[in-house]
Amino acid sequence: GSANTAFQQARSQAAGDEKMIPAFAAEAAKSPNGEKLEKLAETYYGYSRFSESEAAVRAAIAKDGMRDPGQAKLLLAMDLINQNKYQDALATLQDVPAGSTARFQAVRLWTIFTQHKINEMAASAPAAPAAATPTQ
Repeated sequence: GSANTAFQQARSQAAGDEKMIPAFAAEAAKSPNGEKLEKLAETYYGYSRFSESEAAVRAAIAKDGMRDPGQAKLLLAMDLINQNKYQDALATLQDVPAGSTARFQAVRLWTIFTQHKINEMAASAPAAPAAATPTQ
């Protein structure tokens, strides 16, 4: 049906968009502020390319001059979470300015999720044998 055609078009559109990323990345790198790099990071995130998204959003944050640096920090936290870098994500989340109510809620929920993951990992980690501690 027509819904299937629309889906096919959306899929080929997405594949086409992904091919555009290198050109967009080159343009974003030359940009005077971090806005385009942040958009690039969001694009990578959308394709589940989290390490590339993390690199782009870190570059965006370093460039400064963004209208909403809090959004970039939240995206960075989400990239870290998706790479199981929970401690780094937690530190990043604590650094996100609250901004809007929606952002405050997002930060709260991601923080709860990240804490849960950290606790889960701690619970499943085998206890280190006492003999393994380095002696002074």
